[in-house]
Amino acid sequence: MFYWFRHETSYNEKRTIYVWLNSPPIDVDDLLALTAVLMMSYYFVATDYEQKMQQINSVMAESLGSNIAQFMQNSYNITELMAKSPEMATVNIVRQEQLLVDVAGHYHFSNYW
Repeated sequence: MFYWFRHETSYNEKRTIYVWLNSPPIDVDDLLALTAVLMMSYYFVATDYEQKMQQINSVMAESLGSNIAQFMQNSYNITELMAKSPEMATVNIVRQEQLLVDVAGHYHFSNYW
């Protein structure tokens, strides 16, 4: 099998180079072996990747769930603390407003929304 290559020198002289590539033809057995190796490789890589992704997703879900649970527990604790405060027992809106502003500033609720 001949291949034609064009080669240009620094003087812009064009030469044609003939190259004989002696490559044996691919047999059906070789093709089947190559296909089997590639399929097994793909199967093992895909299986390992799927297991790894499920593990990562599980860890992220647990982490997210515990963060949400901790946020909710903090909200309940703060609500309980404010409910036990004497300012909430009064009808004085100014004192209640000041309590809410102090709690919001101390616990940084603005970071969550």
